[in-house]
Amino acid sequence: MQIKLHSQKILEALKETACQIQWEGPVEILLVGGAAGMLTGQLPPQQVTLDCDVMDYNPKLAEKTVLEAAVRITDKLGLPENWFNSKAMQLNILPNGWQSRKVLIAEYGTLTVYAIRRLDLLAMKFCANRPQDRLDILHMKPTPDEVDYVRKYLDMLQLPSRQADLDQVVSAIQLVNAMGGLFDES
Repeated sequence: MQIKLHSQKILEALKETACQIQWEGPVEILLVGGAAGMLTGQLPPQQVTLDCDVMDYNPKLAEKTVLEAAVRITDKLGLPENWFNSKAMQLNILPNGWQSRKVLIAEYGTLTVYAIRRLDLLAMKFCANRPQDRLDILHMKPTPDEVDYVRKYLDMLQLPSRQADLDQVVSAIQLVNAMGGLFDES
């Protein structure tokens, strides 16, 4: 059975993780995906997720230490084995300028937790294009301006320097084209 996480459980787990971090100095993390949407209020309060996707660590060298801290509290809180992970980092799909748009979620001692904002969440949801992402997009009801932002974002992902999965990007563009009209203002 897969354990699903709601907002309060995620916050509790992040707080416990912070207590376990053995790092001198402050550490910042950036959440993406469902956890980011839930904690910023972009997704419904009853929403659940299977994990917390971390897309950035500051400093980068703290990644291993934070991941180890998260593992230490897994059994204590009855969390799924990979409840906290950095798998999304390898995708290199954060929209340009995300740093100026991130939102503070919580500060737990030396750990500061941020999440991506609405525009970046929408862009990444379109890019991921999984069934849950499509449901999340429908729930978020993007405006025509937001859909235009997503189109520009997907165009940017096609640049060779981003090394994005071009098949995935093409699929996301098709999704935007198919869903874009659903959100036109009447």
